[in-house]
Amino acid sequence: MLAQMKEMKGFTLVELMISMGVTMVLMAAVYMSVNSAQRHSSGIERKVAAQQDVKPALNLMAMEIGMASYNPTAANLWGGNPHRGIQEATTNSIRVEMDIGDGGSGGDGNGILGDHPNEVIRYSYDTANQYITRETNYGGGYAFLGDVPA
Repeated sequence: MLAQMKEMKGFTLVELMISMGVTMVLMAAVYMSVNSAQRHSSGIERKVAAQQDVKPALNLMAMEIGMASYNPTAANLWGGNPHRGIQEATTNSIRVEMDIGDGGSGGDGNGILGDHPNEVIRYSYDTANQYITRETNYGGGYAFLGDVPA
């Protein structure tokens, strides 16, 4: 019987344990590389979404800052009133005033500032929390771009 067992072919328990250990190491390496690739692609998706949010917000800011001093009823740019246009410009904020016309925006264009919600606009940058707020003359500030303030 002993001679018969020596002639049998197969793997020993030690050989099976070593092969299972090598297989587990290989599977762990594959899992880590797939997980890393997934985290990387998720980060890229977040950056793309953030850039898509930033572009329209900055376009709105540029349009509103470009409208500073706009007055459809004035004969000249300032309308005889030097207290229009860019009222405040610091490293972290800018405030602009304009008289919005009736071009479908619901404005009045009557030469009186502050009687329409978007005629006085102030943008402020919070450096600590890294977000921009937008305030109008008809309400408090709200998060405009970046993280929502706590």
